[in-house]
Formats: sequence, structure tokens, C-alpha cells
Amino acid sequence: MIHPDVLEALARVGHKGRILVADALYSTATIVGPRCRVVHIGLCAGYPTVPEAVRTLHRAIALEEVCRMLPESGRTDHDVHREVDALLPGAATAHSWIPRGEFYAAARSEDVALCLATGDVRRFANVLLTVGGVRA
Repeated sequence: MIHPDVLEALARVGHKGRILVADALYSTATIVGPRCRVVHIGLCAGYPTVPEAVRTLHRAIALEEVCRMLPESGRTDHDVHREVDALLPGAATAHSWIPRGEFYAAARSEDVALCLATGDVRRFANVLLTVGGVRA
């Protein structure tokens, strides 16, 4: 990871702080917390994807929880969800799903310190990551 704005924001996110990894359709102007630093990393439609950003973050920091937006259909087997699941070991990282309204409320909380706006154009790709403790 070499993006200076992302590195600076990550240095300020402590244990239990949250990071929103948003798809290209997410409203970063209205659905983020008051302390949130928004960094637009989307280079073009489709790149980078939310799973690519999650993978990069997971290499840099310990993750305690991955929270995702539950589609109205209740289906959690979208490609983007499988891709995120494949990146993170289920036993080491808690996974949760919350309805859209609750997800937006969580994304607006004061605990969200960083939002990475990706180029991912898939629906329901957004994830909230809770920063864990220091890795051994």
C-alpha cells in the first residue's frame, strides 16, 4: 500500500475503529460519518474492486469484523460476497450482515474513520471493516 492519504488515515484508525470500503455507486457525500476521511481510489468503472481493496487492507492491518449490507432479497451468495469471504479466514474474523438502513446508519457513525471509494460497480459490494488489535 503506497497511497499517502490512505496510509495517513490508517495510521489514525485504532482498535475498534471502522473503515468503509464502498462501491462506485455509494454516496460518499451523504452516507459517511462526520469524522470520516473519504479517499477516492476508483480509477475506472470496475477497478479496483471492493475485494481488491479489502485484500490490501487485510495485508496491512488486523481485522476484527466484516459487516456487509444484506440485500433486500436476503441472498448473500453474490460474486462479490464470495470474493470477500475467500480473502478472510472465517475463524479469525467475525462476519455479519445488516439491512440497508442499518448499514447506512453504521456507516454514518463517528467510529468510521476512513472510506475507500472504489471503482466496483456491483451492487451490495460495500463492507464495513472493524480494525482489530495488533497482530502477533
